[in-house]
Amino acid sequence: MLLGKTNQRALALAFALFGASTFSAKAASILETATVGSTDTGSYSIYSNSWIGAAFTLTQTTNITSIGANFDNAVGDLFGAIIALPPGFNPSNIGVNNNALAYTLLHSPAPGTVPGNTAVDISASIQAQLQPGTYGVIFGSGEFGANGSAGMVASNDLIGDPTFFRAFFGNWMTLDDGIRIFVEGTPVAAVPEPSTWAMMILGFCGVGFLAYRRRGQLSNGAV
Repeated sequence: MLLGKTNQRALALAFALFGASTFSAKAASILETATVGSTDTGSYSIYSNSWIGAAFTLTQTTNITSIGANFDNAVGDLFGAIIALPPGFNPSNIGVNNNALAYTLLHSPAPGTVPGNTAVDISASIQAQLQPGTYGVIFGSGEFGANGSAGMVASNDLIGDPTFFRAFFGNWMTLDDGIRIFVEGTPVAAVPEPSTWAMMILGFCGVGFLAYRRRGQLSNGAV
């Protein structure tokens, strides 16, 4: 059966909506604990026995695309890892090596390009699709092939009331300093079930058919 122009337009609209729904939304800031401060007045050392991270919560499925933080005196590579956290987590129960959902390496600026005491944002791409829940992003060394060191600047301007945690020689604790950690990602758009799309397409066609009949009636009744 050949479709009239009205039904063809209805089908085209339905398929266009279907195609649009299968793409993720535009990349967005998932977590930003602080903005860059005017001066670097101190930092926490990051090395094999000193890691620092922050918690963040997702309310919908999200593709995490990059993570980073504000460092000074960075040398070599640092790791960044994402782990799942239970609500109301206790930092002493955090594990990284066995519980990482994803990890990446952050590369320090090339020697001579940034003065050692200058704070810079360092980030790296990462691929992780996370379901709604609470997670932690952690930076350190001594795992995942990272063997570098850096200072994580503690004098940035906090945004809200972020939750930080630190591992120092195996002991986990919370922090409340101006540490800048950021996570970016794209929320995943929900895709309707096939049966839902079938009903929508039939609905579009039905509207097109009624419009066609109405137009035919008007044409026949015209004087």
